[in-house]
Amino acid sequence: AIRRRLAEVREVGYAWVFEEFVEGINSVAAPVLTGNGLITAALHVHGPSYRFPAKDEEKHLGGVVADGARRLSLALAR
Repeated sequence: AIRRRLAEVREVGYAWVFEEFVEGINSVAAPVLTGNGLITAALHVHGPSYRFPAKDEEKHLGGVVADGARRLSLALAR
């Protein structure tokens, strides 16, 4: 199950956590990469589970966070 989850995260570029670490908190994160492709950090956003993410917004918000992490990776590589 873990290998399948990791493969999915690699494919979409972000990971959601739904109250897995703290009750009432959901979060989405994406990797920040070094110039040679190693993960050096993560861009992470969290919010209260009763409203984050809004209905049908998981994919959109995940994409926004992944795009932000990609742009941060590019900026740090300069």
